[in-house]
Amino acid sequence: MTLLFTPVLKIESYFRSLGAKYVSICLYDYRPRRKKSRQQIIACPVEELIATYHRLEQELEPRHEIAIHSRCILEDGLTVRHLPMLDWRGRDEPSIAKLREMAISVGADEFSLFDSGRSFHVYFRSLLSEAAFVEFLTRAVLVENRKSTSGVDYRWAAHRLIDGFATLRWSALTGRHAHEPQLMVVGRVRTSSKNDAIARDDAGIVNRR
Repeated sequence: MTLLFTPVLKIESYFRSLGAKYVSICLYDYRPRRKKSRQQIIACPVEELIATYHRLEQELEPRHEIAIHSRCILEDGLTVRHLPMLDWRGRDEPSIAKLREMAISVGADEFSLFDSGRSFHVYFRSLLSEAAFVEFLTRAVLVENRKSTSGVDYRWAAHRLIDGFATLRWSALTGRHAHEPQLMVVGRVRTSSKNDAIARDDAGIVNRR
């Protein structure tokens, strides 16, 4: 699959444009008869994220998967922030409308939705404090959309709240997944410079069929 339609370039650009200095990649080790996969977190400078991902993709045994971590460190080397991300169900109009509302609520001017094969992975171009990130996940769980069957995967969100961070898969190495996540929708939102909470939606959508 061409790199343009996978999360690698898009999400690297989000981190870079938001002033992240260090980001983390999570490696999951799946083995038969093991009830829970083991994970290893690798930190790298944001400018090395793409190269690091491709190196790992070539070097890892096929029992591994590579995921991106929500947690990052800013240019001062101390401040911790999180990129808002969700494991989401649905891409119909009510679902996209709800994602626009969520983008506005976190001050994001753009979000990207990828088809992972089993669900959709959503990333918002914004950075949140650890407390705000927990609130974001909690509010996502409470979202009720009566016009659509879409919404966050509750089990995924519950585990992420327990962990205090989120991860979403980038690779398809183990055979457990049909393909790498594929870009389907880029939603652009015009936010108010005075108050993101009362931002106006620009309804700019790039939809990949």
